[in-house]
Amino acid sequence: MSRSLQGEVIGITATPAIQAFVKAGIAYELIEASPARRLLEIRENKDRVCSIGLYKTQERESYGKFTKPISQDSAMVGFANASFHPPKGVSLDAILADANTTVLIKNAIVYGPYLEQKFVTMKAIRMPTSAEYGQLIKMIQLDRSKLTFLPYEEVMYYARQEGFKESDFNIIHFKGMPAGEMRYVMCSMSVEDETIARLNSFIRN
Repeated sequence: MSRSLQGEVIGITATPAIQAFVKAGIAYELIEASPARRLLEIRENKDRVCSIGLYKTQERESYGKFTKPISQDSAMVGFANASFHPPKGVSLDAILADANTTVLIKNAIVYGPYLEQKFVTMKAIRMPTSAEYGQLIKMIQLDRSKLTFLPYEEVMYYARQEGFKESDFNIIHFKGMPAGEMRYVMCSMSVEDETIARLNSFIRN
């Protein structure tokens, strides 16, 4: 997400979600929060709250409500330090099998079944973090970890936000990487089913 020159929140997921709220005539207030914080508020179910652009998982469906998908990520890419140059055409399996490679993995983020299954058996060093995306980009740039995984459009957005260019990093596109995950508006159980239905009627597929 970002802001227009007029200060409006815009983005691949933000724009269609906000438009759905407006067209459905549902009053809302936008509050910035980390993914972990947003999920906690939804799980606590103390208020009628929703979050824009979350991934759907079986666990999350147990304590929240989801609209129809509002967008789909591009395929995940390896976002690596500029000094990290594996052989051209190297497979994802080969990189994750290297015990000398550190992989930065953001907490409370869904990477999709393809990557998450690979993380379970990888020999590379897992480096968990709760840092926000801008800090994550800086950590890679400072070589605190060799690489992480993000949808390509998010890589470029956050790199630009921090004043970096694509040439400041090594972007690795992996053969066989599936299409990105769908993103949704996720709401607490206090949000009425009627409200979810009204949003769905104005979300384009």
